[in-house]
Amino acid sequence: MELGQPYHIYNHANGTENIFRVEENYRFFLRQYVKYPGEVVDTFFTFSKV
Repeated sequence: MELGQPYHIYNHANGTENIFRVEENYRFFLRQYVKYPGEVVDTFFTFSKV
């Protein structure tokens, strides 16, 4: 990885499946994201309906 370059880390599951099947899994992901890469990267969220 190179400093200052954009990287697409997470997208979606295959087809129309959700990555997080239950709400608690999503909350766990967010806690871990803030704990690790969240402090050293800029984050941009985009949402789209499939």
